[in-house]
Amino acid sequence: MALFGGWSRGAREEARLRLVAALEAAGLEVKTPEVATDLAQAPDLVVTVGGDGTLLDAVRRFRVWGAPFFAVNAGHLGFLSAVSLDQLDAAVDHVRRGDWIEMEAPLLRVLTEPADETGAPLPPQPFDCLNDLVVERGSPRTLTLSVRVAELEMAPVVGDGLVVATPLGSTAYARAAGGPMLHPALRAFQVVGLNLHHSVHTRYVDTPLVLPPGHTLEIVNLRPHDRRAQLTADGRVVAENFLRCTVAWIDEGVRLAYLPGFSYLKRAEAVLWGPPAPRG
Repeated sequence: MALFGGWSRGAREEARLRLVAALEAAGLEVKTPEVATDLAQAPDLVVTVGGDGTLLDAVRRFRVWGAPFFAVNAGHLGFLSAVSLDQLDAAVDHVRRGDWIEMEAPLLRVLTEPADETGAPLPPQPFDCLNDLVVERGSPRTLTLSVRVAELEMAPVVGDGLVVATPLGSTAYARAAGGPMLHPALRAFQVVGLNLHHSVHTRYVDTPLVLPPGHTLEIVNLRPHDRRAQLTADGRVVAENFLRCTVAWIDEGVRLAYLPGFSYLKRAEAVLWGPPAPRG
């Protein structure tokens, strides 16, 4: 078993130490790698201690193992987490017995053509997103973007940027920008505008656009020389400026582990909506 996160002092460090002690007392070998090394020695489970950002970081590092990820929330929101700190003892018991359920979360594959400060092209960079890809202005001036979806070439849009989100990421920045929450069982991804100037040019994405697999999204920065467009993937800046990027659904996911009885909608109620108001 691999354990990742929980380094900062306070609740996270205490949770990590407590978790390691409990897992080892249950007879489980716990390793704390920084990167995925020997694929032949891949663990049965990757446990993360922290918030959603810790889980996303672990997925980037260890997805090549193909093991499921079990997230212990020692952060703030923890929407993607399997358990909170007060469920740690029950979690250890289930993990010891190999008793968990899994949900496969889809990924988006992104190919970007970065640019330097003058707008000159840099070598292309591929990467995958579990949560979202954010295109946002890297300077005080608004962006002018060309957006193409499948066979539809949209007129240029002007504004602060775009969010492209998976169903799992639809509860994060995309939701804050006005996008719908997509259930992870849906095979779809969405595009949400960020403070777009409302005109005939933004009619395509001035409301969220939900797309099925098989549709490739292309975003072009029309003014890379004087209006930097920054790319952030799963909370990590991957390009300070870019010329073009393409986004596509891939039939390859990440295995997320939860305790038996986990309900995505119940999690949304607890974290996002709150309990229903009493009647009468």
